[in-house]
Amino acid sequence: MSHEITKLLLIAGWAVGAASPSVLAEPERRSGEKVDEAKKVVEGFWEPSAILKIATRNLARRYSLNEEQAAFTDRMMTERVNRFIEEHQAEVWPLLRDLAIHQRSGSVPDADKAAALGPVALKIVREAKEEILRSNEEWREILTADQKKLHDWDLSEMQH
Repeated sequence: MSHEITKLLLIAGWAVGAASPSVLAEPERRSGEKVDEAKKVVEGFWEPSAILKIATRNLARRYSLNEEQAAFTDRMMTERVNRFIEEHQAEVWPLLRDLAIHQRSGSVPDADKAAALGPVALKIVREAKEEILRSNEEWREILTADQKKLHDWDLSEMQH
């Protein structure tokens, strides 16, 4: 599970950036929207449950997980990612929306906007990494000795 949540966040950012220009138009007007409205914009083209299923399949394939391990991984990732997003929704949805607006338009946030977005993004990334590491400690318990060797390598790569 080492890189999959990070990949999920990156995929989400990419998916947000692929949205149609009409959905992401007028960043100045949209900046005052409520969290629910920002979430609707993002969810209009990003299906978190589908991305989680892809991530779980990738893990199952990479680690040669048996059915029981794959089911555990699917439940764990779904629960933890959804909980993380729910706990941080006031920051996650507007952040994804605002970053997508700038990515889609090919613009860079002005200094004030960047100063506001930067600390929020850094906080989310730090907290996501902590959750990833905590989750990996528990997930490791279901792995075989050979799978743990691969997991050790993956965790070492995360630290770089």
